[in-house]
Amino acid sequence: MRLFTATRLTQGQRENDFCWAEEDELVRFPFECDGESVDGGCGCRRSMAGICSNKATTTFKVVELAIGKEVLQFVTRIPDEELDALLDAAASFPIGAVCEKRGDHIQQRRMQ
Repeated sequence: MRLFTATRLTQGQRENDFCWAEEDELVRFPFECDGESVDGGCGCRRSMAGICSNKATTTFKVVELAIGKEVLQFVTRIPDEELDALLDAAASFPIGAVCEKRGDHIQQRRMQ
């Protein structure tokens, strides 16, 4: 199955990029502040959160993991609805694609 992991690849394409998560750490959708703009100071509307570290990153890549959904859910404790949304989002990109989150939209970044 395809999932997203934190990466430092393409960091710096946007002035407000950051990656505090561990490289290759699985990421999930973060909690978001009420009223925060996509490019607001918090960064919650343009980042994903590391599953273990809870640290954020604005860049994440698509990887293929040989693990079943049930095992993944048991290990990560991610609720069904969120896990399904993560799997659906990751499945729409090729393996190795570097992506970014812009509000409710995930898009692929250009490699330079």
